[in-house]
Amino acid sequence: MGTLVLLDPARVLGGIVGERAAPQVRASFAYDEGFLQLRGPVLLALLVTGIGVQAALVWHGRWGTRLHHVDTVHTLLTCAGLTWVLGAGPVFTAAATDQTAKGFTGLIVLVSLVDLAVRARRHHVRRALHR
Repeated sequence: MGTLVLLDPARVLGGIVGERAAPQVRASFAYDEGFLQLRGPVLLALLVTGIGVQAALVWHGRWGTRLHHVDTVHTLLTCAGLTWVLGAGPVFTAAATDQTAKGFTGLIVLVSLVDLAVRARRHHVRRALHR
């Protein structure tokens, strides 16, 4: 469901708030054309591959060494992609929506990097204890 909202937030939110508010919602959540040309498809590819990593985890039932490495690399690539989006121009045509989305995106990058650091620390501690 979340992926569908990201594909066309104006349509989804317009359906939620009703037809009278839909034009204002569509204007507020319209993607910038520059974003749709390259950055949007790259982020969508990262999102879909992330879903694939999570599906592999469900399939295997646990974190294996290879899956852990793939997830780490994917998280780093996603953070890099999101950081690129933050600095490469507008995502939404409405300035307030764009700034809000970028603020939340920056927070997502920060939390993801902190999570990676914590997981890396735990991994190294476990390895040191089992030697």
